[in-house]
Amino acid sequence: YEFLICFITNRLKVCVLNNRFIVVFSAQSWSITGQLYEYKYVTTPKKWEEARLHCIQHHTDLATVTNMTDMMRLRKAANDVPQTGAWIGLQQPEKSTRKWHWSLPGLEFSETNWGSGESSTKNEYCGGIKDNLEWVDHSCGTPKPFICYNGKNTTMTL
Repeated sequence: YEFLICFITNRLKVCVLNNRFIVVFSAQSWSITGQLYEYKYVTTPKKWEEARLHCIQHHTDLATVTNMTDMMRLRKAANDVPQTGAWIGLQQPEKSTRKWHWSLPGLEFSETNWGSGESSTKNEYCGGIKDNLEWVDHSCGTPKPFICYNGKNTTMTL
């Protein structure tokens, strides 16, 4: 689903599309600000930390998911994800708290899509996505394919 929300202030009209793009209209011009990104599926199996390092060096980071639109885009980018899953940027950095975080600093973990019985297994502190879009937790040392993303912050004024 696409959502466009607009409001008017003094001489500006501001619209937000899917929490990603902000469009500002004024009498003289309009601008679009948003985060444009694409997912990249890497088939070479790596441990979670190795996968993250690869993503940081060649893209931006391991894939993050902030809403179901992201989930669907992620799925399109990874048509060949095996049933055992592919790494995404989900981890438990503090093993004792069992609290999950995205690897990308500053991005809050809110959207969840855990598979049945997942997110509760001991000694499995890294997260992946399965072919059915469910999330799984695995041992971080297990080599798996992985999904990176390229993030670009873009502003256009016309």
